[in-house]
Amino acid sequence: MLIDTAGRSQNDPLRMTELRAYLEQARPHEVHLVLSGTSSQQVIDQILERYSDLGVNRVIFTKLDEAVGFGVILTSLQKAAVQLSYLTTGQDVPEDIEVGRASRVAELVLDGRL
Repeated sequence: MLIDTAGRSQNDPLRMTELRAYLEQARPHEVHLVLSGTSSQQVIDQILERYSDLGVNRVIFTKLDEAVGFGVILTSLQKAAVQLSYLTTGQDVPEDIEVGRASRVAELVLDGRL
């Protein structure tokens, strides 16, 4: 079962507390954090740090069709020690959602384009 929560800013302590309480009750097997591929490494690092105590163990990178580079994916996964679950490469759902594979990330980083 997939439970999608409303977006929560890492800068809103009240919303983070609410999310923590929700996750404690739900006790999910996987917690996927959605990150924008258009964000800077600094912003992603801050988000990952603020969400780290919520049991995040998977990351989804979105908006890769709008990104200017893809190294942020590799760096973020390494820093956070989490698994990549999915990538999104456009606005069409489900056509533009793909499983996050290491070979695909390598292709994106090396080629620099979708």
